[in-house]
Amino acid sequence: AGLHQPFPMSVASSAMGSPGRSDFALDSHEAVRRQAEWEREIESLDRREMELHQSQLRLIREQTATFLQDLATLKHDVDQLRAAHVSFARFPERLDRFERVMGESTERLARDVIAAHSRVNE
Repeated sequence: AGLHQPFPMSVASSAMGSPGRSDFALDSHEAVRRQAEWEREIESLDRREMELHQSQLRLIREQTATFLQDLATLKHDVDQLRAAHVSFARFPERLDRFERVMGESTERLARDVIAAHSRVNE
């Protein structure tokens, strides 16, 4: 009689679809249980999201390390190709020099053989 209720219990219970006060208490308890369950689910999702983020960062670090190793290998290979190209690019020059030296040596040898042969025939 001292408590003032804005709606009579029958109006409140009919609005909630339950016939009495005990059903309202059950609904309230169910709401608290659901809220606690949702909070646990959110915490679980937060943990899984953090684990996923950490896994992604670890994967990025591993991929970056692999990329840097591959890049170093590629640089080494390119350096070797450049060195081979420089050596090969000088090949025609070296071949010309070799032919010139061999030609000069052959001419000298031919003169020496002819001179030696003419001495023998004298």
